[in-house]
Amino acid sequence: MKEYYGCPFICYVDIYPLDYLPRDSVKYQAFKELYYFAYRQIYNLMDIEDEFFGGKLIDLKDVERLAAGSDPGYDKAKVLIEELEHLKIHVRNHLGKELKLGRKKSLRHQLCLVVEDVAQMCDEKDADVVEYCPRLAISLTNIHSQKDWYSSTVQVPFETTMINMQVGYKANLESIYGPDYMIPRRGSAGHDYPFFRSEVQVIIGGDTGDNYLEGVDADILTSDLWRNIVFRRDGSKKKVTIIGLSATDILNRGSQGIRRVRDYLETLEKSFEDEVGVVLAPHGVVEFMDRCGLALKQDYIELIEDLATWEKVIFDDRPDSDEISMLLSVADEYHGDRCRLADLCSSYGIPVTIIGY
Repeated sequence: MKEYYGCPFICYVDIYPLDYLPRDSVKYQAFKELYYFAYRQIYNLMDIEDEFFGGKLIDLKDVERLAAGSDPGYDKAKVLIEELEHLKIHVRNHLGKELKLGRKKSLRHQLCLVVEDVAQMCDEKDADVVEYCPRLAISLTNIHSQKDWYSSTVQVPFETTMINMQVGYKANLESIYGPDYMIPRRGSAGHDYPFFRSEVQVIIGGDTGDNYLEGVDADILTSDLWRNIVFRRDGSKKKVTIIGLSATDILNRGSQGIRRVRDYLETLEKSFEDEVGVVLAPHGVVEFMDRCGLALKQDYIELIEDLATWEKVIFDDRPDSDEISMLLSVADEYHGDRCRLADLCSSYGIPVTIIGY
């Protein structure tokens, strides 16, 4: 962890290779159609792998065996084999080479190599634009990048360092997002965020509610401590709000997020309503911050220390199953992060509000 700047995660780098697209409109259309056809075979194959082989990689023999039988996958396998024969003809006509698929090798890997060959069909001298070719298969847009935008690089500031960017990065961004590309907009994503949620959960030993055991009795309510917290002197119950903090969201929001959590809890503390808020958080998050050398740790600890002096807000980063069961039996609502605790509240019929602090 020290060698990689305190980062505890398995890190990934997205690489988007750019290929030349034909300048000639007729050749471009043929290029696009062939790329799409080859690309489609990979996904047709993956559908068969997922549906009939548990998602594992298969070879051509597996597909032939499926096509020869009477299983439900017969039609899909037969169509794939027929389209692979068409692909061989297209490769011969456009690439001038024979496509020979090994019958005992991963068919998906072989098809990926075919797609790569198609993507590299065009020479630089015959192109004005470049593109990450999978976009040709999944996008309806014909907006491409000028190859001159990538003729050299320039250094630009990025967070706390300098990085190399293509010389035409401004024109490139404007062509995709418009001249106001610097204005943040919420869009869709190819995967959930934060992306490392599951890794954080493993490293800290479970996020909020992860270690709860179903079916535990709520006898904890008989203790003087919780009886005094939850009930008034006349025996009536106060309004109880569970506030769940997820380790991943604490880390992802940073110091600004801690301030927003504090603002929300201060509103609850200062309200005139006779209510109590119980903040549940994972204990391992403090140690995680310490191991990673995160400055955020100090802000988080200050919040915890302040909550200890408040009257209507209770903080607990070591909730056991008994305590969670008790809270599920008396809570009126849940406010907080998306975690198992939120799912538990929902299953108990407790209104859940996921708050984007």
